[in-house]
Amino acid sequence: MSQGFRDSEGNPVKGFVVYTADGRNCVLLKDYVYERKDGCVIPIPKGATSDGASTPPVLWNTLPPFGSYWMAAYLHDQLYRESGTPKDFADETLLDAMEFLNVWAVDAKVIYEGVKVGGASSYEQDVAAWKKKYGF
Repeated sequence: MSQGFRDSEGNPVKGFVVYTADGRNCVLLKDYVYERKDGCVIPIPKGATSDGASTPPVLWNTLPPFGSYWMAAYLHDQLYRESGTPKDFADETLLDAMEFLNVWAVDAKVIYEGVKVGGASSYEQDVAAWKKKYGF
């Protein structure tokens, strides 16, 4: 395999199949994986949730929650919410996926730096919920 997003059969995908009742909060309807450029394969299971990129509303004219980086943001949400992985790994994976998706370099840098600097409280809340859910 090589870097990129794939379905459960290993076929490259350009988008996710999701359900949303409100246009913002999404639930995956199929299993996917993402392979980082270093070869690490990360599952994104059916049922995984995302509310898009957590960009501040003041930036939505230029960086809306569902831009070209949306699949990378979905993956990042999965890593924060359900995997118990270190924050640095999740943030680096976001950048890796945005580079794979050919997100404009300036947008990718702003989003990456934003979660790197401002994502700590969300990460801590998500890890606490993950630990509670799985009894840690």
